[in-house]
Amino acid sequence: MLFTIGLSVSAQSWKPFYKGDTVNFKFNNSNIVSNTIWVDSAKVVGSDSVFYLNRVFINCDTCLHIPGYFNCDTCFAIDNQPQFLQRTIIKKENGRYLLNDTSNIEIRTKAQLNDSWMFDAANSISAQVVEVSLQSVFGVNDSVKTIKLSNNDTIKLSKNHGLIQYPNLYGVGNYCITGIENRNLGEHVPDFWDIFDFNVGDVFQYVGRINDDGNWRIFEYVKKYYILSKINATNKITYDVQLIENGVEYRFAPPPYGYWHPYIYNYTTNIEFNNPPLTQPQSDLIINKYNHDKFISDECYEEYFYIVRVTADSLNIYTKTIGKPNFSFMFNVENSYIPCSIPNVYSSINADIYSGATYAEYKAGLGRTGLSYGCFEFAKYELLQGYIKNGDTVGVITSDGILLHLNESFSTAQNNITIYPNPFSEKTSIEIKGKQVDFPCILSLYNLQGQLIRKEKINDNTFVLNKEQLQNGMYLYANRDVANNIVGKGKLLVQ
Repeated sequence: MLFTIGLSVSAQSWKPFYKGDTVNFKFNNSNIVSNTIWVDSAKVVGSDSVFYLNRVFINCDTCLHIPGYFNCDTCFAIDNQPQFLQRTIIKKENGRYLLNDTSNIEIRTKAQLNDSWMFDAANSISAQVVEVSLQSVFGVNDSVKTIKLSNNDTIKLSKNHGLIQYPNLYGVGNYCITGIENRNLGEHVPDFWDIFDFNVGDVFQYVGRINDDGNWRIFEYVKKYYILSKINATNKITYDVQLIENGVEYRFAPPPYGYWHPYIYNYTTNIEFNNPPLTQPQSDLIINKYNHDKFISDECYEEYFYIVRVTADSLNIYTKTIGKPNFSFMFNVENSYIPCSIPNVYSSINADIYSGATYAEYKAGLGRTGLSYGCFEFAKYELLQGYIKNGDTVGVITSDGILLHLNESFSTAQNNITIYPNPFSEKTSIEIKGKQVDFPCILSLYNLQGQLIRKEKINDNTFVLNKEQLQNGMYLYANRDVANNIVGKGKLLVQ
């Protein structure tokens, strides 16, 4: 049975942690929140109050040595692992609190200046209050006790906010409080409202690909969204947008082989993002999770688990991800269930290691910025290629003029150039014929955004093009002679 226990700010002070708070910590002044801790349940045991802290999901660094399993130190993850404040906080009489799980730590919140006690009996570490002073906590003066440990680590306890500094015991560094979510204090880990917080005038450009092998089709596209208006509701955000989409469908079987269908769309529509309960794909659930939370995905007829990772990108934008990026469409999710008798070790392989498993990436103010997914005969990826916010352009933004006409200029190949095989995987032959051509020629390959990817010099009528560093996808080619006249153009599929 669970009880509501008065471990709250308004009741008593000088507690190590307050029930109802969701507290963010940074380790060694990192640029992102590394740990988020809260009390997820509590009960009374005799005269004690026991508070159970939330637990996280971490990679198993010893599973490499399990006989009969993969030779991989990241293939497994361990569930329900305590963070640095341990698994439970036990409130005793007279301001004594025990932090209990992998260690047995005692904190005496009512200790006065110069009082000392045994902090960790197992390791013979003592504690002493060396200072009681007013310090600024979240911009407001608060009473703070500084506790010095005999191993030279330091703990700071705030009267109104609990532990605000705690050492990485028996290691190096400190965890420092940086925010309290429920009290709107300090730094906040971005959630649904932050991730999908766009402004009128924002522009987002995505590049994507869909492999529909069951219907023998491949789609490649560029989508560009203009944010026209925004409506916030209780649990959703709705945007009116202008969408420009430039794409091509390639049907590689059955006959007619090599069927191309370029298309261009330009219209207004609306996009709706829903906070739980969600109508968006299940991966959207990660937007409200914290670092090292567990995410379970029911995908491709099986259940996989992922570790949610919260990081900062090169522009210091908060980023939440699950899985491993995969844009090669090599699916390797078979045999994901491995029986495991080790206590607390999750009984299936960590899907993060699979290049064929789902990858999803979200950024504050940018929405979903990356996705790759594959199942049986279907696969998709989509990446945010560039954006404009507050008038600043980041990444690649293609002009409307190019997007609205790009396919038209490359929609048919010239009769005087033949590429075979197309699509190709490792190499293909190019034959120039039909009229006198002044060599050497320059073959230029472009992606669907019009960016030059590669140039090759052709000295005679036949040439072999190797894949080398070309990524899978659709390319546009143009072949120019020494006078810069186009003597051939068309599309090339690499797979």
